[in-house]
Amino acid sequence: MRERIGLLVSNRQFLRLWIGLTQSQLGTLINLIALSLYVYDKTRSGAAVGFLEIAMAIPSVVIGVFAGVIVDRYSRKWVMVISDVVRALLFLIMAFTPSIPAFYVIVFASTLVGLFFSPAYSASLPMILGKKALLEANSLREMSSQLVRIVGPGLAGIMYAQFGFTFVCVFNTVTYFISAVVILSIPIPQTQHERREWKSMKAPWLDAIEGFRQIRSNSLVKWVLVTDAGMQLGAGAIVVLAVIFVKELLNGSDALYGMIISATAVGSFVGAFVTWFRGRLSEEAVLRSAYIALGLSLLLISLCSYAWIALVLFAIVGVSQTLLSITIDTVLQKHVHEAVMGRTFATMGVLGQLSQLLSMGAGGILADIVGIRAVYVGAGIIVCCAALLASRFVCIPASTAEVSA
Repeated sequence: MRERIGLLVSNRQFLRLWIGLTQSQLGTLINLIALSLYVYDKTRSGAAVGFLEIAMAIPSVVIGVFAGVIVDRYSRKWVMVISDVVRALLFLIMAFTPSIPAFYVIVFASTLVGLFFSPAYSASLPMILGKKALLEANSLREMSSQLVRIVGPGLAGIMYAQFGFTFVCVFNTVTYFISAVVILSIPIPQTQHERREWKSMKAPWLDAIEGFRQIRSNSLVKWVLVTDAGMQLGAGAIVVLAVIFVKELLNGSDALYGMIISATAVGSFVGAFVTWFRGRLSEEAVLRSAYIALGLSLLLISLCSYAWIALVLFAIVGVSQTLLSITIDTVLQKHVHEAVMGRTFATMGVLGQLSQLLSMGAGGILADIVGIRAVYVGAGIIVCCAALLASRFVCIPASTAEVSA
């Protein structure tokens, strides 16, 4: 434990980056929850609230890959800074905008800008930390993200009720400006591929195509992305459909539904903690074990009739998904060439978003046709197939430390 914490504490650039990112994540979550409450209070329409989710989902599908092109072309540090500043200004505008339709435009725009931040952050970590402490850094980020998910909704409700929607938007604006200032103070090394000029309007398309070719030619990266998309396709709608599972199969209450959501979040935190202290287990072993655990837990959920067993299984789902997320990020950061790292993470984000949308849409329709139990069985089978593909095709080169162990 001392060694792992020391790797991060000794790198103050990463600690500043992590603190800035965590507080802006908290501000964003509080703002989005308060926005949902505000829109519902003004419209009394569930559809109006649902459109917010659509506004957040569309950008990734439309422009996600090209965000990776920008990240690989320009300074990743400045991509993150500009992304934070633009989002700060957008939420500041939201604070003083009475128009509900304008909220959808702002949410769409802020999500669009955020697409540039995420791959830039993931691609910057190897430049800040090297290859040695990536797993610990990704685990720490995931633990803080899950804590934000656990604490944020309660804070959002309190802040919205006590101080109002405008205050919440201004609070979020401040967190983004703080994050931008923190990132600006970090000396992130430039890559040799930055600041290349685009000689024609076709250059972004050519860069995107070249990124796809690089991904396709790298067997490890290709199959990691394919199996991750399979996992998202199978498990994407599980938590969304949990309310149907609780009501129809467990005959449970709203309180039980809330407990299941909390169990999943707690499981995700535990998964990040377990990854931090994975010991001598190789990344390949963690990846395959997590796929198998996720697939089997989904199959067992479909057969479950007891609330306490369901809570345990949903916690395992949270653990498994987090183990997969952290390990996949670390593997890509270690084994993808820095020249295409932004496009790789952007492509993974697009594939994941498409898989989740397909999973949610198809899962909801199939739940009405064949029942929620059959949907969970199908989800488990899909994830188990992803596990088989990972076992067959994902062969991760061991690091020096792992060979020594």
